[in-house]
Amino acid sequence: MSATGAVVPGPLPEPPRYAPPDEQQWVPAALRTKLPPKTVPRETTRARYQQLLKDKEVKMYEDALAEALRRERLAATGVTPDAMNFRIKCDTRFGQNLYLVGSVEPLGLWDPSRAVKMTWNEGNMWTCTVNLPVSIGEVEYKYIVRQDNMVDWEHGHNHKLNSVQGGVTVEDAWGQGRG
Repeated sequence: MSATGAVVPGPLPEPPRYAPPDEQQWVPAALRTKLPPKTVPRETTRARYQQLLKDKEVKMYEDALAEALRRERLAATGVTPDAMNFRIKCDTRFGQNLYLVGSVEPLGLWDPSRAVKMTWNEGNMWTCTVNLPVSIGEVEYKYIVRQDNMVDWEHGHNHKLNSVQGGVTVEDAWGQGRG
C-alpha cells in the first residue's frame, strides 16, 4: 500500500502467447487422410502427345499439298504464283519506251531508273509481268514514257491495287488512275 492508501499492483503477469491451432483440427476427420496425387499414367500422356504431333504433322502435309497443287495449276497456265500481268494501250513514237513504276520494291519505289520496262505489242499495246508477293498489300503505280534521259509521267491519279493475286492481268487506260 502507498502512503495515500492506494493499492499498488505488483508486476503484471505475462499475457499468454498466441499459438496457432493445429490445421488438422479444422479439417473434418473424414478428409484428414492423405489422398494420393491425381496422376495420369505416363503411357497415356505419351500417347496423347504422340497423337497431337501426328495430327499437327498431317495438317502440315495437307497444307503443303494444297499449296503444291495450287502452284501446279498456275504452272500449267505458264504463270508463277506471284506474277501479275499489266497491259495498257499507249501511243508512242519511235525510240520511246513505256515503263511501270510504283510504291513497292518490285516496281522501283517511284524511282524511274528502277522502273520495270514494258514490251511493245501490235496495236500499241504494252505489257509486262511483275512478281508481286501476295503479302505486299496495297500497291500504287503509274506508267512513264522514257526516251534517252527524258521521262514523261502519266498524268492524273495513281493506279491502285488493293490486293495482289498471282496470275491476274490488270488492264489499264492511260491517265485513268482511280487514286
